[in-house]
Amino acid sequence: MDGNAKRRIGICALSVSVTVGAIGIASLNASGEGLNPAGPYPAFAPYGTLALEVEPQPGDFEGMLTLTLVDGTVLTQAIETTNPCAKIALEPIKIQGNPADDPYPGENLLDFESLIGNPLAAGGSVQIPGSVLGVESGTNCGVPTGQLGPSEALRMSLGSFGDFDAKSVSVQSGTLAIGKTDNKDKQLRVAYDTGAFGTDIAIAEPGTNVTSGAFADSITLRSTATLSSRGLSVKSGTVFNLVVPTIGDFENAVPCDQTVTDFGASGEIATSATFYRAFDNKGTARCTDEVGVTVDITNSVVSWDNATIGVNGIAQNVAGLMTIGWAPIDASQAPEVVQNALAREIDYDAAGTAAEFVPVQWCTSFAEVLPVTTPREFEVDMPANAFDPDAGDVPWCLVSDTQQLVDGNIVQTQVYYGQGDPWNR
Repeated sequence: MDGNAKRRIGICALSVSVTVGAIGIASLNASGEGLNPAGPYPAFAPYGTLALEVEPQPGDFEGMLTLTLVDGTVLTQAIETTNPCAKIALEPIKIQGNPADDPYPGENLLDFESLIGNPLAAGGSVQIPGSVLGVESGTNCGVPTGQLGPSEALRMSLGSFGDFDAKSVSVQSGTLAIGKTDNKDKQLRVAYDTGAFGTDIAIAEPGTNVTSGAFADSITLRSTATLSSRGLSVKSGTVFNLVVPTIGDFENAVPCDQTVTDFGASGEIATSATFYRAFDNKGTARCTDEVGVTVDITNSVVSWDNATIGVNGIAQNVAGLMTIGWAPIDASQAPEVVQNALAREIDYDAAGTAAEFVPVQWCTSFAEVLPVTTPREFEVDMPANAFDPDAGDVPWCLVSDTQQLVDGNIVQTQVYYGQGDPWNR
């Protein structure tokens, strides 16, 4: 879609009629509530967990960060202490089971920052004197340094690990393991991202696990300690639950039995393109979650894409119909010109590095499951890829192709079935 003002993208119940082509297809009429395509969509999918240990570790390290991804991959980053006192330093990130010395040079899983003063500003140091983590605003060593004392705060931020930024990873929730050695050490205050500190949170001796709220980048901890108390500390057992936004670059969150339509402007290749999300074609969690969908018409192609992981992280085997009303073709042109214009091509994987358009292929068979259900369900045999035998079946196939003569122009409407991210022209 070129520009924001030329047309709107709509999402609504499907109401389309197509003339029967080579494969019979009934008039498509689906019901459903209209949806707002603008978002925002607050649902996220799990990405993994990031755990902090503040205990002696193998290799003479004083702590460990462990990132466990949902696919089972585990990355670790050791925390060592340096002189003077016990200031922390992060070792390179390692992939569990991978011998690479430094696969992510210069990157961190979690960044730690000491804040001191009134108002708080960068200064002091983050230290691990023993088995607790805290800050020190001066040059002291020993037990008092492992605390969040008067006019001291600890900020923990998602680090420079490249995947965090590339996938817009954030923290949805977590557990803060907070230590307390004396009743005079007071209570905890928490701030998320650039927000203000919240209300006091009671901490019992020798410590309390506190539920963390969501944050996009950082969490800052401080205590209500006074000059007569040492303050609180961070201990092993601190864990953050990481998530990724599942809409990503998609423009709409779409449940089953809903459509997304883009309308073409003058000079573009099509007048309209409508994606209908049918009943998922396989799996046990069918139509249980919305998925991201984008439909776009430009001067040269119609493109569409649908996610296969729902906005709540549930895998969805999306099945959809794509109805394209192509721009009218002047019927007075030479027959070969007209036929070439009507012979549509498709690039099945528009995410590839180069466009690879091939002639569209008809579905081997296509039929609606009867009695008609909501959402609609179709039985389809996808043809083998005639242009790449090693690719298996094509992800999209042609269901119908209607061509009508209207005021000297040929109006072509096509319906496709499949899933994925093609370009069509």
